[in-house]
Amino acid sequence: MSRLVAASLAAALLASPAGAEQLPPQRIFESPDLNGPRAQGVKLSPDGKAVTYVKVKADDLKVTDLWIADVAGGEPRMLLDGRKLAPAERELSEAEKARRERAGVATRGVVDYAWDDQGRFILAPVEGDVWLYELAAGQARQLTKTPGDEIDAKVSPKGGFVSYVRDDNLYVVPTAGGAERAVTQGGTELKSWATAEFIAQEEMDRLTGYWWSPDEGRIALTFVDQTGVDIVDRPEVGATGAKVVAQRYPRAGRPNARVELHVADLATGARTKIDLGAETDIYLARVDWAKDGRTLYVQRQSRDQRRLDLLAVDPATGAAKVILTETSDHWVDLTNDLKPLKDGTFLWSSERSGTRQLYLYSGAGRLIRQVTKTGWPAHQISGVDEDRGVVLFLGSEDDGVSRRLYSASYRKAGAARALTSAGGWWNVTVAPKGGAFTGTYEDPKTPPQTALYRADGTRVRWIEENRLAKGHPYFRYADRLRVPEFGTIKAADGQSLNWSLRTPPGFDAAKKYPVIVQVYGGPSGPRVSKTWHTVEDQILLDAGYILFRLDNRGVGERPTRFKHAIDRKLGQLEVVDQLAGAAWLKTLPYVDADRIGVTGWSYGGYMTLLLLTAPDSPFKAGVAGGAGHRLEPLRHPLHRALHGDAGRQQGGLRGDGGGPQAGPAEARRPAAGARYGRRQRDLRPFDAGDVRPAGQGHAVRDHGLSGPAPPGRLDADEPLPPGDGQPGVLRPQAEGRGMTHILVTGATRGIGAATVAALAAKGARVIGHGTTAGDGVLGVDLADPAAADALWDRALAALDGRIDVLVNNAGVFEAAPVEASLEEWQAAWGRTLQINLQAAADLCRRAVQQFRAQGGGRIVNVASRAAYRGDSPAHWHYAASKAGMVGMTKSIARGFARDGVLAFAVCPGFTMNDEPEAYMASRGGEKLLADIPLGRVAMPDEVANAIAYLALEAPAAMTGAVLDINGASYVR
Repeated sequence: MSRLVAASLAAALLASPAGAEQLPPQRIFESPDLNGPRAQGVKLSPDGKAVTYVKVKADDLKVTDLWIADVAGGEPRMLLDGRKLAPAERELSEAEKARRERAGVATRGVVDYAWDDQGRFILAPVEGDVWLYELAAGQARQLTKTPGDEIDAKVSPKGGFVSYVRDDNLYVVPTAGGAERAVTQGGTELKSWATAEFIAQEEMDRLTGYWWSPDEGRIALTFVDQTGVDIVDRPEVGATGAKVVAQRYPRAGRPNARVELHVADLATGARTKIDLGAETDIYLARVDWAKDGRTLYVQRQSRDQRRLDLLAVDPATGAAKVILTETSDHWVDLTNDLKPLKDGTFLWSSERSGTRQLYLYSGAGRLIRQVTKTGWPAHQISGVDEDRGVVLFLGSEDDGVSRRLYSASYRKAGAARALTSAGGWWNVTVAPKGGAFTGTYEDPKTPPQTALYRADGTRVRWIEENRLAKGHPYFRYADRLRVPEFGTIKAADGQSLNWSLRTPPGFDAAKKYPVIVQVYGGPSGPRVSKTWHTVEDQILLDAGYILFRLDNRGVGERPTRFKHAIDRKLGQLEVVDQLAGAAWLKTLPYVDADRIGVTGWSYGGYMTLLLLTAPDSPFKAGVAGGAGHRLEPLRHPLHRALHGDAGRQQGGLRGDGGGPQAGPAEARRPAAGARYGRRQRDLRPFDAGDVRPAGQGHAVRDHGLSGPAPPGRLDADEPLPPGDGQPGVLRPQAEGRGMTHILVTGATRGIGAATVAALAAKGARVIGHGTTAGDGVLGVDLADPAAADALWDRALAALDGRIDVLVNNAGVFEAAPVEASLEEWQAAWGRTLQINLQAAADLCRRAVQQFRAQGGGRIVNVASRAAYRGDSPAHWHYAASKAGMVGMTKSIARGFARDGVLAFAVCPGFTMNDEPEAYMASRGGEKLLADIPLGRVAMPDEVANAIAYLALEAPAAMTGAVLDINGASYVR
């Protein structure tokens, strides 16, 4: 097979002329756009007489304008100049920045726009303000000019109003002129109106939180309460620097935002709450109005994504009824394929047959007929021509490598008919009436071209021909353009895996070439497709690399069996498939089997890490961009669909977004991380100055890492070198020259807060931890089994990739009386052991791993007098957890001292806490003081000084020591 492929490649891929010009890397980022003049956001006017679109300026890749072209002919003309409308000094709000990032918008100026249904107006939000272009007058006017950003602006269906969200409330303003009116009041960042919550925007492709009724008399809108959502610190790195942003982030297994749906009546101002059911931990997936406005269709999805309900709602009363349900043993994908029709019926798509097909339903949810019966998926409904009873949809007959537009009658049985040509990739926008459409076509040799087409698929006129000819920005490099070869290999279960392969210019099949495998891996659209290439790839091709892509199981736009194969197997089957692809590459005679690399971004970065650390990995090198190296804290929907819902499933095999879960005896990590992580121990990082000849002891001088003394004779009477040269002693160094980096858990009050202060006073760089985030404090709830591991990663990032000392101080002290029910008793034990012992153990594990790699480090575990003497009859579990801490400390000390890892424990006796009077009274007050060796309660700073001593100064010989505070082991 490899000889056939080699021969076909040699014959099919043209060698470049000797004098062909190479693409300079810097040219990628210069104007004009190398991809040529592309029409983006193409829309047909409601009357079908014009086409509008957004286009990048020829002299500035960062600014976009709005253009219009008449269907009858003539040159396109600019309607709105983005440079003139966009104030250069305007700084967008974080909400608008996030919306643009999720929509893939990287330009300024006119980045979005919308027609009203009557074709009288074009609405254009520009840099936080709203402009309205009136077709009859031929000019634009600015509707808003406020300090805040107007986001999610819309023109109402009949063109009577413009609506927008500002400062978490919804406003409307008449297009004919007049003052704006607040539809809602009292909205805040935590309790907002008419906004899409984080999960809806990031994962569900729902970017709006309000919907106009067809008669523009009512608006359906959300109320989002985020007060129960965890605060998580997010590092944000940009060209001008980095900062940490505290955001409400719905972590796996933790509370999501609570979302309500209301209908506001514009005439009366009244609001009606919609009944979404008794279960509030659900997702509001989609909202659509029936054509007559009498019914509001709401899609409600269960948190595990295995059930999707379509509700028919009476907007006048809020009463709702489930009329259609989709279920899956894996997950139910969301689409935008609900299309209400004028006669009260609606179109719908479903994967119940194994591939996505289209169906026609009555308004009451009764199936009328199956519209399509193709052997391949109907990917999405693009539009409907109700006069002819035809639905237009995109589909792929060749397993997703190319895509075309098809039409099918929903009134009578019949085969689907292709409207566009084969051999490439189509994106289309269908006119509201008549079935005409604009289509953008591309293939490996053709940059995106946009034209207007009649309903039968014949071309009316070019919008942007973008022909790769003389004058095109890419033309001077076109002779080196490489056309990929496409093919398939078999997965272990027999399914076909698509691949594409591009060779360098001047390819010679008799030579051997290095290969870069470009991977994504997880649930996504296809990466192997007949599309225009990414211009950055040309740099790699010119450098002499073969570029290879393979769509592993899990990729979308394929039958459900292919997509769902990775359910609860993330990082496993994808790795198996990509390794099979690498093995196939090695069979090609022109591939240098010793020089195969891999790269990917986001999930592709995660895959890169897995592939590099796979047993007997074939990959010599890899570049992982934006790698999600841990999946436990991932949010919803699709990621959680793949793993289930933590706290709702028994047996440890499902976790809400957390990757394949280990059983009770294992740390809850992605299974792939455990399976493919063996080689990670060979990737030992080192700091500047930590380079040493083989056989020597670990240096402690350069970055304060304690360890064995250097070899050589040291007489008993020979004085030890002072300061940081003393074996086992850490001396905080100047910033940038080995300052000791320390993580302290439970750092927001009492002993923890005092410890942070004591360590900082000695010159250490400290990051704290608490249940909620604060200044210098990472917010993590250690009751979550995945939280400790996440905390270590976040602390590592905050401390520039190095932690020298771990102080485990976090804990919980809650009663579990024997009279409690079994359920309450076990829950209390589970929570206490998780926070006090398991989380501490998880952090110790990560610390030991890192300290061994970097040459040493210290662990200080803060236990309790209860470790020796037990505690009250209601706190067995607390005593057990603290005794376990002491035992764990001694085990670490015994097991890893030779690796330079030192471990200590501190057992406070009676110590001043946040409520000393109440606590002392509960323990017997003055009588209790008589049993305390000091005769008084110790102060937190005294305990903190002992912790600081162990963290920074105690000699290595003390490893395993347990320091009693205020006679902890002697107090009765």
